[in-house]
Amino acid sequence: MHGTVSRSRTAAVFLVLFVVASSFVSCTISPEALQLFLDQALLQGMITPEQARLIREAALSFQAESRPFTYEEEYEIGRVVAAAVLSQYPVYNQPALTEYVNKIGQGLAFFSARPLLPHGYHILILDSEEAHAFAA
Repeated sequence: MHGTVSRSRTAAVFLVLFVVASSFVSCTISPEALQLFLDQALLQGMITPEQARLIREAALSFQAESRPFTYEEEYEIGRVVAAAVLSQYPVYNQPALTEYVNKIGQGLAFFSARPLLPHGYHILILDSEEAHAFAA
């Protein structure tokens, strides 16, 4: 009996983390999809009805409290991330190449969901042997 309770608790913790992480990543999970997920977990004996209720409440509460970032918040977060990246990697000083990459990046941005940002898009090449792409 103790092993079943322990497995049930472990499964419940996993499910809570999965549902909350899914909600965090996508910022939405339909109530129907959540209910289907919980029903399957209940049918398979992974969680109890009380655990399902608590998971549902936690996921829906998280969604109710979450909201998309404003442009200003996103811009400030991007500045902080960019500063952190630039403190680790120097900028590659090759103006012609940087101009070329900027033209490509600005062209791609024009066809994106957000072609015009108040502060624009700033594209730099980092001086590193590592293959990376950062967006900040």
